[in-house]
Amino acid sequence: MTRVGLQISYVGKNYHGWQIQNGTQQHFPTIQGTLCQAIEKALGQKVDLIGSGRTDQGVSAIGQIAHMDIDTTYPVEKLCYLINAYLPQDIRVLRSFLVDDEFHARYSAKLKTYQYSVYFSHIIIPYYEQFAEQIKRQPNLNSMQQASKYFLQEHDFTSFCAASTEVENKVRTITDITITQTGQLIQFSITGNGFLYHMVRIMVGTLLEVGYGKRKPEDIAILLQKKDRTLAGKTMPAKGLLLVNVEYETEKM
Repeated sequence: MTRVGLQISYVGKNYHGWQIQNGTQQHFPTIQGTLCQAIEKALGQKVDLIGSGRTDQGVSAIGQIAHMDIDTTYPVEKLCYLINAYLPQDIRVLRSFLVDDEFHARYSAKLKTYQYSVYFSHIIIPYYEQFAEQIKRQPNLNSMQQASKYFLQEHDFTSFCAASTEVENKVRTITDITITQTGQLIQFSITGNGFLYHMVRIMVGTLLEVGYGKRKPEDIAILLQKKDRTLAGKTMPAKGLLLVNVEYETEKM
């Protein structure tokens, strides 16, 4: 058996997230399920496809990483073209590559980068609407940038994850945050060693409240200490979220 890594890009709006759901793939199409069907058609064998993480319904990706073990003599670097022939246009395998037998798409991941996009306008802008969430007025970029620094380094992110989160250990490390504006488009780029359920979307919702003057930048530090989800901002819609990149130790890739 050969362990193969895949870099996958998809638009999430037509799928019930990454993870295969209870029920049939026909009624609850998922990214993982659609890929497994395409791989079976392309290679003539069923696979267990393991992703770097479970993106929610409506979340998109350009840098999702997955791995599978297959029995094939087909050139690994050309498998992406073979699989893509059986995929819908909103899912594509960007590259296929040989990985170490010890490589695991989820457990070997060191850092992940997510991007959340919003645009400010009283009228829907069709181009932005495809991948960004509309907000009605412009937030203060400088205030949000100041506030974002409080997220850096290691913290307990209980206040910034869904109350239904089942993971007991809610400590995560954020290594980098940038907030940039181009015209009416504002993008939040967040890199960390892991993310909890809805974590990025709640962080962005809270930073926008800072941008609107509803909170002070230093309030972020207080929210982290309180460990209470009810005190933080709203969960932003899934549409604006994009998994950009997953980083691994190079020797295992």
